[in-house]
Amino acid sequence: MDAQAEALDTTEWTRKLLAHFRSPRYQPPLLPIIAVEIMALSQQREASTAEIVLVLSKDPLLAAQVLTRAQSSAYARGNETRTLHDAVMKLGLRVLRNIVFEVSLNTRVFQAPPGYTEAMERLRVHSVATAHLASLVARRTGQAQDYAFLAGLLHDVGIAGLFIALADLPNPPPLTTAWPDILRFHTEASAALAHLWRLPRELQGALANHHGLTVNGDPDPLTATVVVAERFAFELAPLIGKDPSTPDRPRIMPGKDVSAGPVIQGACKLLGIDAPAFAALHAEARALLASVLG
Repeated sequence: MDAQAEALDTTEWTRKLLAHFRSPRYQPPLLPIIAVEIMALSQQREASTAEIVLVLSKDPLLAAQVLTRAQSSAYARGNETRTLHDAVMKLGLRVLRNIVFEVSLNTRVFQAPPGYTEAMERLRVHSVATAHLASLVARRTGQAQDYAFLAGLLHDVGIAGLFIALADLPNPPPLTTAWPDILRFHTEASAALAHLWRLPRELQGALANHHGLTVNGDPDPLTATVVVAERFAFELAPLIGKDPSTPDRPRIMPGKDVSAGPVIQGACKLLGIDAPAFAALHAEARALLASVLG
């Protein structure tokens, strides 16, 4: 196939992909109902431990996975966590909500269609790494931590949605061909999924603008936090498989899905991260990922 014919084919499948994804009939990857209910509880100031445990207990398999994750070294602190009640009391609702979403995405959303297993695993690891690093960046820069973890975890969920939509097309192109347009449209896709999932407005804004610094024209520290966290994740997270955009060079994610240098510099300025603070964060980020993903 010559270059002109390939370009025409690419335009055609891109048109079909976007039409499929934007269609009212599009069925997005579903969040477990428990994740939706836990999100709602996390927005209530008076949610009780008993209410939280009751919601988690509705899905024993998910509850068991949440408890296992709560017992891992990433969350180990103080006394041993034996029950869901222990986990709620020890970690608090916000951290528990983050774990529920992490487990939900790992088991439900980041399930690869045929032919996308390696790419989806790269995406999953990158997203988990960015989530933990976003929490670190928010904590060290004095930013609100309410949604930092979830913004990092979900920022590239549009890529998962586009993988799934692409696999639904007849005769989809290989990922090496598809990747540039997946990259081009993934922020739109992340924003669309955030809207369909009825996530909080702050999260929707961060997901829709996670390669920039503003939401609705205003500087947004949450978005800047994701920019810095993704920069660390791109460099430091474990290398898995090969990069479809540069097949000879292993990478955690398909290449170039990281904000431009001036955007990263602007994010650091917005968050008050100077050169020594960046170096200190870099060292902490390396140690954190060794604990979380090691």
